[in-house]
Amino acid sequence: MSGLDAEDLRAAVAAGIVDDAQAARLSALAERRATGAAAMGPTEERFELFRGLNDVLVTFGALILLVACAGFVAVAASFEDLGMETRWLLLGAILLPIAWVLSEGLVRGRRLVLPGILFCVVIAGCGWLVATASVRLLAPGAPDATDLIAGFAGAATASAAFRWRFRLPFSLFVIAVASFPALAHVVASPNMVAVILTWEAVEVDIRPFITGANGLNRDELQQSVREAWFHLSALTFGFGIVCLMLAARCDMQDPLRLGRRSADGFWLHAAAGPALAAGLLRDHGLASSAGSPELGIILLAGAAFLLIAIVLDRRSLLLTAMVFVVMNVFGAALPDDESGLVGAGPGLAVLAGLGAGIVGLGLAWAVLRRRLLHALPGDAWKRRVPPAG
Repeated sequence: MSGLDAEDLRAAVAAGIVDDAQAARLSALAERRATGAAAMGPTEERFELFRGLNDVLVTFGALILLVACAGFVAVAASFEDLGMETRWLLLGAILLPIAWVLSEGLVRGRRLVLPGILFCVVIAGCGWLVATASVRLLAPGAPDATDLIAGFAGAATASAAFRWRFRLPFSLFVIAVASFPALAHVVASPNMVAVILTWEAVEVDIRPFITGANGLNRDELQQSVREAWFHLSALTFGFGIVCLMLAARCDMQDPLRLGRRSADGFWLHAAAGPALAAGLLRDHGLASSAGSPELGIILLAGAAFLLIAIVLDRRSLLLTAMVFVVMNVFGAALPDDESGLVGAGPGLAVLAGLGAGIVGLGLAWAVLRRRLLHALPGDAWKRRVPPAG
């Protein structure tokens, strides 16, 4: 099907299908789409936080204003004998409408991205404070972690409302991060989190002294912990897959990356990366159940996600996943009192290899992507991903 030209638009105006203003916007859109592939370099993945230093200045001023308002609330609460939960409730209930009103002018009115990110985080935080404090005040006898789960649900709800009103792409990232703990609590077995927390507490406090004589069965507890971690890792990995699928859908709806859907995809990829890495690489993750083929499963899955990222031309998926991996490797590489700096050698070697590999991948990204797209069969689906150049 051929594209519309100027004669088609004039005929549409004459037939009353569109008016002159709509025809002008359609013409501008067609021109942008026609030049989009050429304007976007083969190594580009746009990432826009602000359009100029003025956005930074406005965001800094808004941050100062919100901090001052929080200070006023703290000062006012100090004159009354209020508990911590009541102070949290007041803080969230007062800051949320202030941030919302500012968002109406700066995000919805002026289309500023960086202040929108600040307000989205603040509103999600206010949702967490209000929900957590409400559960603690209204249901003090609720089971453990109920207040935290309610807080995450409140943060997800507040950020979802922000998304509905202001359509800020970053809000999808906040929704994903806030909703996962609440969803995991609903889907998981009731004692999963409790078993993990119990084992971690035992590890810190009394695990070295556990024997069969004191009534605690160490082997059974260890087995329960392994199963709980596996279930949690499976949930995390599945959540990452869902985020990845939604992100890919956004990418395919805007292959030239001219609209909001591309930015939506960016932040969904940013949420998917750590979830996928955590599900695969956690000490008791999915791969740990495979025994000896564990490393092979990790490498195979990593290669698959690398190919997906290259095909979709999304470095954000790999970048956030690598941040999670590097943090875990760096934590394992820190020297302890027994081994000293010598014991950090293997972990540092892994970090050096990762760094070199990431640098090489970034430099060769465009070439690898062009060759990969040319090698893969089919043409129709390739029109739904960014051009390879």
